[in-house]
This record gives sequence, structure tokens and C-alpha cells, in this order.
Amino acid sequence: MQAEIAARARVEIDVVSNPEFLKEGAAIDDFLRPGTAFVIGSPSERARSIMAELYAPFVRTEGPMYFMDPRSAE
Repeated sequence: MQAEIAARARVEIDVVSNPEFLKEGAAIDDFLRPGTAFVIGSPSERARSIMAELYAPFVRTEGPMYFMDPRSAE
């Protein structure tokens, strides 16, 4: 999928799989106060770093971030 998107893009891109485990009716609250772990799927170290930086303000606990390939993340 990333190759297909990158072939049409005019800038460098990375595709990230970031499944969310949100309860129905509580998605915003779940996002702002995440559980104990995050799952990030990307082969790109640059994308992993960006995702870790984006989530940093929302990490209220010392919960782990699991970085893996996109297929495993899904």
C-alpha cells in the first residue's frame, strides 16, 4: 500500500498503522486518556519517532509503546 501511495505523492511519506481500541461512545475520552499501551505499525524509524512524539503529551502513565510492522499492528 505504501508503495502505491508514494508513487503518486510529491513529498516523502510513511504509512503508519495505529489501531485504536476505543469504547463506543467514549472515543474522545479514550484518546485523551489512553490505556496502558500504544500499538504503532510502521517499517520506518522516522515514522515511529514522529508517532512517539505525537503521543507524548497524552501518555499519562509509563505504559509501553509497541512498535512493529503494520500487518502485526492490525
